[in-house]
Amino acid sequence: MLYSNSTQQRLPVLITAKNICKNYGSGSNLVCALEQLDFEIAAGEKVAIVGQSGSGKTTLLNILSGLDKPTDGELLIDGKDLGKLSSSEMADYRLETVGVIFQSFQLIPQRTAAQNVEMPLIIAGKSVRDRKVQVAEALAQVGLNDRAGHYPYQLSGGEQQRVAIARATINNPKVLLADEPTGNLDSKTSKLIMDLISRVAQERSLTFLLITHDLELAASNSKNQFVMNDGRLSPIELSRTMGLSS
Repeated sequence: MLYSNSTQQRLPVLITAKNICKNYGSGSNLVCALEQLDFEIAAGEKVAIVGQSGSGKTTLLNILSGLDKPTDGELLIDGKDLGKLSSSEMADYRLETVGVIFQSFQLIPQRTAAQNVEMPLIIAGKSVRDRKVQVAEALAQVGLNDRAGHYPYQLSGGEQQRVAIARATINNPKVLLADEPTGNLDSKTSKLIMDLISRVAQERSLTFLLITHDLELAASNSKNQFVMNDGRLSPIELSRTMGLSS
């Protein structure tokens, strides 16, 4: 089993994967997207998974985020066995335990920045008063107090991703997942966004998992890095695998 936390005194484990497999199709058309993944991630850890397109890393993120379920194996996150959750329990998991930042922002065009951030709180049944306070705090944390009333088309790419970060963390999840979060941004903005994500994760004591194709990005924003290749995970030494970065 792979362990992300290599400190002498191990932190409590938050994520445990045992023999995780994900298959699509059947017979001669069977595709094994993930093969026998075994790993643990400790609470508060910053971990990166590096891999090229088609390696299986996004499939793993979808399973960790509760958007999909493994074909075989056991996945425990914060004491919950995701493979055994009902549809309603899985919806609660996505709302309360995990936050996801997407490459393409995934903002609702017809809603303002504040309204996009507010959506998880509405689903959670928070009062109007509580929502107003929490949204203001979340936007302040990402430096967008003055853009609360702007629609996505009125925001730059970096500002849209800041809104997405605020939305992903508004319900104080325990796990923050980021899928190529700087893929649509220029290099200067990318660094600012990754610095912001790291700071927010630190301030909120989140377990952070970065999915990327870029080894340099992984090395500078995580404590431990793994490479995903043909649906399998293994530790990587950055100096020997820089050919993966583009």
